[in-house]
Amino acid sequence: MSHISEAQRILAAYCALEDTALSRPSRADRALANNLVARGLTFDLLQTAFILATARRRLASTSSHPIRSLAYFIPIIDELLSHPPDPDYIQYLASRLHGPKNCGST
Repeated sequence: MSHISEAQRILAAYCALEDTALSRPSRADRALANNLVARGLTFDLLQTAFILATARRRLASTSSHPIRSLAYFIPIIDELLSHPPDPDYIQYLASRLHGPKNCGST
């Protein structure tokens, strides 16, 4: 996958988050996504950061403001790089956030 399409994939996932205020990424978000890809960070790592951050925000329930920048996830990305979580735990969090998937949908 090319550098640009990987960054676009990250940005699409970021903008699709329920807790994100933007429907389109800002110029700063696009630059950060390109930087993250250039650093060799994978989509899966970013997706894990999105899941973990969303779960923490919802459990804390002190932040009613939407996420307005991809930079919000940088501390969580750094945490994941230094202390990777158990994949089963992330899968559990994702299932709790999104509920069971409807296998019949397209």
